[in-house]
Amino acid sequence: MQQIGKLSQDMQKTPQRGSTSEGGKTKLNPPSPYNSAVPASTPRLTSSLLPHERDQHRARIAVDVEIVLDGYWQSRPSDLVKAGILADWMDTLEDWHVDQIRFALRKWRDMNPSKKPNPSHILAILKGERGKTWVAQREGREVDPVFAIGRETDEQFLLEVKP
Repeated sequence: MQQIGKLSQDMQKTPQRGSTSEGGKTKLNPPSPYNSAVPASTPRLTSSLLPHERDQHRARIAVDVEIVLDGYWQSRPSDLVKAGILADWMDTLEDWHVDQIRFALRKWRDMNPSKKPNPSHILAILKGERGKTWVAQREGREVDPVFAIGRETDEQFLLEVKP
């Protein structure tokens, strides 16, 4: 018990990230324009969708993924396995806009024509594009509207999802 108490005291003496220590007192560093208000790494679209809208969105993802994966199949999986594969893709990518996913799928296919992607490959492209867009927006440069930060709150997305 005493060791835990000592460790806790030592941790309180250690300056925390984003702070400096001067003369035994810890001062917080002033906020930087480069580390404040960083958006989430994913747009979190499904949190604003009704259940039927979410189902429609996931179905659109499945169609786009299946179109791209079709060129990579050497032997067709059974319907049950294929449904599981597509469910995995939908679970991983459901918080992204369909056009963003389509962009990332095509980018992967262009960069790796002989290697079948998995959901993490596409997610890495999406997050990379989102990060580049955030930096560009912060610097006032023009950005591709497909990846514009703040788009996830647009009414336009709801229009894309509705039939």
